[in-house]
Amino acid sequence: MEKQEKPKVKKEHYVPQCYLNTFANKTGKEYKFFIFDKYKNEVRSGNVADYASEHFFYDVNFDKLFEMEKAENPDCEISMEQEQYANKVDEQYLEHFFSQYVEGVLFKAVSCIRTTFLLANPKTLYEIKAFSDEQMEQVAIYLMFQMLRTKEERKFFNNLEEKEAKVLTNFMGALQGIDNLADKVEAVWKSREHKRLLHFQMLMDKELQDAVFAAMMNMIWIVGVNQTDMPFYTSDTAAIRKGYEGVSGFACRGLEITFPITPKLVLILREPEYFHKDVHLHNRFFRLSQSHVEYINELQVTRSYRYTFCNEDNFSLAKNLIRKYPDLQNIDYDRVSTTG
Repeated sequence: MEKQEKPKVKKEHYVPQCYLNTFANKTGKEYKFFIFDKYKNEVRSGNVADYASEHFFYDVNFDKLFEMEKAENPDCEISMEQEQYANKVDEQYLEHFFSQYVEGVLFKAVSCIRTTFLLANPKTLYEIKAFSDEQMEQVAIYLMFQMLRTKEERKFFNNLEEKEAKVLTNFMGALQGIDNLADKVEAVWKSREHKRLLHFQMLMDKELQDAVFAAMMNMIWIVGVNQTDMPFYTSDTAAIRKGYEGVSGFACRGLEITFPITPKLVLILREPEYFHKDVHLHNRFFRLSQSHVEYINELQVTRSYRYTFCNEDNFSLAKNLIRKYPDLQNIDYDRVSTTG
């Protein structure tokens, strides 16, 4: 069975346009929003289509990987099983998977939360359920992929791989009586193709998917309502993990996930043991304070890869954060040593 040829997508979004459009203003056929670039510390306007994307971001060229492997190790043999897999898997498999299944099907469940909010009687808003069990499951899958698919997450795994390689190099050096060997040699890390492959494997890891999904389904789900003058930001990361006990693993005690749905709504998931006092808020709308809205926006700025988005030119908070923490402008920091 040969892989099917499909139209080639050049610009691949790691935060989907259907989601970002919610934080933009429609102008003709285009959706435009305001962008805060923390690297340049500047605000500008732009089209949704031009952000949170990269040319061929998800593409994995297995033929090229095989060629590179053979060039590096002429004696290696590519198994028939590997060749058959490469022939079956479209180079843009992930791009088509996300556009057809995740954005084309699962995003509807996210939109339903907004519809429920808009159609609710204001007098009973905080008493009704925010979503059905089926919608919750679909949103959980959507959110799982959104957290894992971004450039920021890829950078984290790249940093992790590089750190593991450095530890191994130093260990081998120690066996030969050489201290800090990794600092004495020119480290050549994996190519861009290998980094894409690592991300592909992580995204398609069924055990990881099941573990993340199960952890999220066990959390307290709250829809925060923003009735302040400051709209929610979103970013090129969008779904933010925060560990209140210092670590942000999916199964960790104290994990909180925040995911703005619209400029007025944010989905908040909280680990039930640490946040046991919030159990009564599960599947409910909850009005947030000004300070809580600001905190959620701070997370979007600090945990973004580079860009924060808003439907208004309302970035005084973001600018103040850069003034207070100028290191935020460094987008190439070591993500492994600063997780939490």
